[in-house]
Amino acid sequence: MSKGSPHRPRPAIQVPAPIAPGSVQAVLVLEKLLPPAGEGATSQTGQRAEARIVSVTGYGAGMNHALADGQKITVYFPRGVLKEGGKQMQAQDRAEVNLQAPLQEHEAYLVNSVIRLIK
Repeated sequence: MSKGSPHRPRPAIQVPAPIAPGSVQAVLVLEKLLPPAGEGATSQTGQRAEARIVSVTGYGAGMNHALADGQKITVYFPRGVLKEGGKQMQAQDRAEVNLQAPLQEHEAYLVNSVIRLIK
């Protein structure tokens, strides 16, 4: 058979979804949920947490914050994002997430979405 033969099956190639500019896709473990910061902060405002990077899946264009495996970071889950599939994420849960880089160096990374929980 030649290369262009119509009878030769082609392998299925999965193309990963593009990563948004200024963001990073990573697998992380929630180490500890942090108490709300500031006066009047409630569960309605979102949740901050300490997390450890397990691996980085990819970077979007313009992402200038390199993350290393094992690095500890502070993340912020907007209201509702901490629940994946109706289940509330807790300490020691492992998840693949999309993170947006903080504007200031010592601020938390914003969790745009939880792609999936990893058992």
